[in-house]
Amino acid sequence: SGMASGSGFIIDASGLVATNAHVVSHATSGSKLVVTLNDGRKYTGRVYALDAQLDVAVVKLDLPPGEPPLPVARIGQSGEARPGEWVVALGSPLRLQNTVTAGIISSMARSASEIGLGQQSYEYLQTDASINQGNSGGPLVNLAGEVIGINTAKLGGEHVSGISFAIPMDTAWPVIQQLIQYKSVRRPYLGIKFHSSSTSARHPSGRLLPEHEVTVLEVQPGSPAEVAGLRSGDVIVEFDKRSVKKNRDVVERLGYEYGRAIEVKVRRGGEIRALKIVSSKPPGDAR
Repeated sequence: SGMASGSGFIIDASGLVATNAHVVSHATSGSKLVVTLNDGRKYTGRVYALDAQLDVAVVKLDLPPGEPPLPVARIGQSGEARPGEWVVALGSPLRLQNTVTAGIISSMARSASEIGLGQQSYEYLQTDASINQGNSGGPLVNLAGEVIGINTAKLGGEHVSGISFAIPMDTAWPVIQQLIQYKSVRRPYLGIKFHSSSTSARHPSGRLLPEHEVTVLEVQPGSPAEVAGLRSGDVIVEFDKRSVKKNRDVVERLGYEYGRAIEVKVRRGGEIRALKIVSSKPPGDAR
């Protein structure tokens, strides 16, 4: 059995707790977790469901009969935050319970590839609030007391400090709702890889990608995107009738419903083309 520690926050008075998947992945075989509240009360719990792709999980506490409802965190909208805004990171770094650190939002949209989390399309909030081992899964809170992110990672190194990352709540909350309802996440499939660039990133062909635009890098053969006419190199300017500047403008508008017709506008060779992509189940998904 593995031993790990992390943080989390209560999202339902019946005893549902949100955290990072990597905090509780050692307990997915049915082993019990011990959860300590900030007032010292201890409960056992189990992993209710987790999503390794976004790194979020829901834990269900074993509440005794007659236990009064637990206090629930207020969920905010991360999209309303701005760089320079003050935030607070709560958690138990290095097993030091009830630790509070403060800082500002340094960036609203740091891509997964920029911070070494693979080639996923997700973007993260960057903060200089101190986040250390044990903070993972804890809430990043704005000055209104609302959770706007889930503390997830920090950049390490001898000469690195004040660079930490949180999953935006606008991205995490729909996934958490899916986990509660289905114990898994239903991600519609389009069959494209795309990238938003604020630096000198390059297309696989070698050319520089334009800044502050979302460029299609790859279209899977036979996918809904190919059927709709999308091509590698297209720049997505609108998705589901909303303008697109960053990855999250596509990811958050994609939703969690199969078979939805999504209106997309792309720029190709100086022309704007209107397409309609019908999302589907991922290949091999029998649900």
